[in-house]
Amino acid sequence: SKPTPREKRRELLELLPRRGPLAFQAFCDALENDHVKQKFILDKLLGRAPTQGGATSTVSMQQLETGMGEVAISGASRGTNGDIALDDTDGPIAVRVEPSTERFFNEKTSNSQPLCYTMVKQPRGLAYVVSNVTFDHLSNRGGGDVDFQNITALLTQLGFEVRELCDKTASEIETGIQSFAMEEAHQTADCCVVVMMSHGKPEHIYGRDGQDSSTSPSVNIPTIISMFDNVNCPALRGKPKLFFFQACRGDTADRGTAGPDVPDAGSLLPSNFFENVTGRHEADVSTDQPTATDMLICYPTQLGNVSFRNASNGSWFIQAITKVFMKRAKDSTILSMMTEVNRLVSEQTSSIPGSAFDRGKQASEFINRLRKDLYFFPGITK
Repeated sequence: SKPTPREKRRELLELLPRRGPLAFQAFCDALENDHVKQKFILDKLLGRAPTQGGATSTVSMQQLETGMGEVAISGASRGTNGDIALDDTDGPIAVRVEPSTERFFNEKTSNSQPLCYTMVKQPRGLAYVVSNVTFDHLSNRGGGDVDFQNITALLTQLGFEVRELCDKTASEIETGIQSFAMEEAHQTADCCVVVMMSHGKPEHIYGRDGQDSSTSPSVNIPTIISMFDNVNCPALRGKPKLFFFQACRGDTADRGTAGPDVPDAGSLLPSNFFENVTGRHEADVSTDQPTATDMLICYPTQLGNVSFRNASNGSWFIQAITKVFMKRAKDSTILSMMTEVNRLVSEQTSSIPGSAFDRGKQASEFINRLRKDLYFFPGITK
């Protein structure tokens, strides 16, 4: 019914995802058939044809409903800088966390008042991994199982005892996390980690029952975080609490922008700026702490935007965390590692001709409420 060949092609590609989870693969198989002889179209769809510079991931037309979760992608992508690349192998990552040395550990903890968190217990603490891959009313998250394998392997090798909660409703997730926050084991732990991977919308994570009007379809992220603050979880007061949320935070695809490099903010200040600052420095009169300290809250994308997930290799965000942490945790702070994660994720570009998600970009981010440096010191026990 469309008037031009271009619009007809676009309509076909947008129709495929609505024909079920196998429709796109069936279409690809048909193009590759020797009798059809349309393999060059398949090469275009799967990104086999040469593309202009930058890191590119091929996005299949198995897109998830707008605002309901990540955009599913397939194919390979490469980072443009550094020695870590995403989507370079199919399936889970062969996770091997490089250990710290005793010398490095002693160097960072030798002061009488160390400026880093204590991370020596074995296990370091508890980690709670929520992973929803199969849904009652939404598309399943292809590649979500790979994310689950990657992150659980990483956390285990970093020294955490991992608890798992998979394919649960929103109510079950909230109840499970509330119970986890009350675990007595936090009393003797050095750290706590919460990972949630699912479909999502701004400030919410969907349960398996997402979009079912008869039940609560999603879990409120600020509510989850508040369960671990200094009031509600005194056992973790003063200890680092790390949150990683892998889900969409809206339905907009970031198309990126081109522009000149921005000078470093520090270079815009006069060299004697801090010498000219006046005022009195006074000691605090109370040892009370703010309610929500010692937290790091990490998101795969900025508020309002979609997140991308490779159907074979998992999401860009969880891939980046796994690869960076297994290589750098031996001698890097978590803030420096998350900064590298931000860079890796930002270098990726989706390719899905005819779709609103074509040439999509993604900028992961984190909110830092930590008060000391955090090193995992993998392999070190005291």
